[in-house]
Amino acid sequence: MDVEHETNRTPLEERFPALAQLDAMSDEQRIEALGGALDALRRELDEIGK
Repeated sequence: MDVEHETNRTPLEERFPALAQLDAMSDEQRIEALGGALDALRRELDEIGK
């Protein structure tokens, strides 16, 4: 793993502000927020793997 890339990552709470509010969300909102974050992370990993 590239250590430089690892140390330059933005914290998840900054990248996905909705994650900081999970406790205040309904189950449906949580699913949507987590799904959106996972989709974005999957796309990022796909780009890294190319």
